[in-house]
Amino acid sequence: MLGSREAPQKAGSARTTAARLTAAFSIRSMSITALSLLAAVGLATAAAGGSYAYLNAAAPLSGGTVIAGTASLTIASPVQISTNKLYPGQSVYGSVTVTNTGNVALALDAKVTGSTPLSQELTIALRVVSSASDCAATPVTPAWSVGTIPAPGLPAMGTLPAGSSAFLCVSAALPLVTNAGQGQTTSFNVQLDGTQV
Repeated sequence: MLGSREAPQKAGSARTTAARLTAAFSIRSMSITALSLLAAVGLATAAAGGSYAYLNAAAPLSGGTVIAGTASLTIASPVQISTNKLYPGQSVYGSVTVTNTGNVALALDAKVTGSTPLSQELTIALRVVSSASDCAATPVTPAWSVGTIPAPGLPAMGTLPAGSSAFLCVSAALPLVTNAGQGQTTSFNVQLDGTQV
């Protein structure tokens, strides 16, 4: 009888212990789940961003100073052309000093004009040389007929650096076949242009 009393008590005791363990496990599971959810919410909040603070400041900046460059050519004097008499097939030469008085390098180009019948027959050639004595050397290029602008593709006369000088050689030629009358005198004009390079 004693044995039969103890058996139910042990069985009841085992059920109570099992119930307690199940309750403790459920509470622990719920706690872990709650903590996991709390951590997930915290991470989501951190990723989405919390509060921000924008800081800014301002300070005046004085404007700078800029100076525009200059392009300027100076020709010392009129071209001194040789006093030799010009005849068909012959050229006469002269030189003049050209100075780039600006502060940018200039590519030289020219336009030649003349208004008399004799000037219209002339072919004017221009080139930059190292000395006045080089003017008589050949070939003299580029060349243009008076009254025309240099054709596209003709070589330029070169570049004149800022602050430097050069001799400009000018030649006038009368072609072998010409309508120019004898004993005439004429003048022509050369407009020298410098373009920034």
